[in-house]
Amino acid sequence: QRNLLGARILVRPEEGEGYWDLTKIGDEVYVIVGNFEYKAPRMEIVPGDGLIQFYFNLSGDLTLGVGHTKPLRCNRPTLLVYNQPRGFDFDEWTAASARERIVAIAMRPQFLLDNFLVSRPNAPAQLRALLDGASGKFQYSVLPLTAEMFELASRLVDSRHTGTLGLVYTEAVTLELLCLAIASLSAVTPEAKEEYSE
Repeated sequence: QRNLLGARILVRPEEGEGYWDLTKIGDEVYVIVGNFEYKAPRMEIVPGDGLIQFYFNLSGDLTLGVGHTKPLRCNRPTLLVYNQPRGFDFDEWTAASARERIVAIAMRPQFLLDNFLVSRPNAPAQLRALLDGASGKFQYSVLPLTAEMFELASRLVDSRHTGTLGLVYTEAVTLELLCLAIASLSAVTPEAKEEYSE
């Protein structure tokens, strides 16, 4: 009745250990919970989807090749919020033997506006730039994880709830995490905004 759908994808033993939990909340929000470790370095191509993503990195060593200059590296507890426009693909590298513990929440910009913000002009400057997007540009903000965000994201990674209860639990914690992340963005000055273009 709540339009929730989820599945767990196990890492193959020959590649490493751990799992990916994938959850769809309604038709607008997609949640990826990762707790895994690969034996060898891994490279993936991430296609642009036009979604805004809140990426809570608890541990691991992830590098995003989002430009021709310095890559974007997440190897400490970090909140990465970005807008990846359609047609802007980038490479993602995961280091070998790095225990990745992550929560990624992706949604359409309009959902974020309709459900968490009064109006576009009243949105935090950092978030407004991400909502508006820019053709061909990867726009992002990097913030430290607060203790509250770290604890909530850890609850999702370590959750023992399964089935219907697990889906409802993921939905509840996801919404709370988004509230904390948006509040953190409100405290960031516009000068901190960064972007990459080709």
